[in-house]
Amino acid sequence: MDFEQLSTVYFGNVATSYVERRTDAKWRSENRALAQLLQYVPRGACSLDAPVGTGRSLAYTTAREFDAHGIDISADMLQQARTTAERLGAAIDLRQGDIRALPFPDNRFDVVICLRFLNWIDGQGFGQVMRELTRVTRDKLLVGVRYLPPLDHLGGGGADLLRRLMLRSGLSRYRATRRGLVSHPKALVHDMFAECGLKLYAMRMVERRWDGTEYAFFLLLKT
Repeated sequence: MDFEQLSTVYFGNVATSYVERRTDAKWRSENRALAQLLQYVPRGACSLDAPVGTGRSLAYTTAREFDAHGIDISADMLQQARTTAERLGAAIDLRQGDIRALPFPDNRFDVVICLRFLNWIDGQGFGQVMRELTRVTRDKLLVGVRYLPPLDHLGGGGADLLRRLMLRSGLSRYRATRRGLVSHPKALVHDMFAECGLKLYAMRMVERRWDGTEYAFFLLLKT
């Protein structure tokens, strides 16, 4: 899915029902991973959530007394985020904007958070967004990425079994089951981290799927 398509998805009922439709085990696992990784960020840090969506991260950044900011291209998602902020009693800077051209100076934030977004864009978009997120963070970047480990990493004959299953079912490793969802090759992910001058600080695994893809949250240090 490209940026233009994404910019038209999260509006109206899709925005208002977003949280209600996400109560599964993966959602809870993501919340645990987010809470754990934010423990590595000092209390009172200045944070940006891009895209902020419905303000899911705000409960965690508020609990750590962050100076929190959020940006999203969808006005309807921003309205949901404002509702979340009001419920938390938090004063949070929320604005509409494009994640590819963030309206902030270099090194503006102590930590930048980007969840449930990088797997809806292709490799070129992934690199573009990673470079922009890196530009505006001073210290850390927390991203959620679904990736494809090399098949050789699947031990015990797992690689051959996976190939047979996928050939039989007609699935591609690059398009698992949901239309538009992208799993990036692991080598591409780590090469992009290195290109952006990012070093792995901590990681939490969120999900391992039957198709061999893995979904993890990475806390990265800007060097």
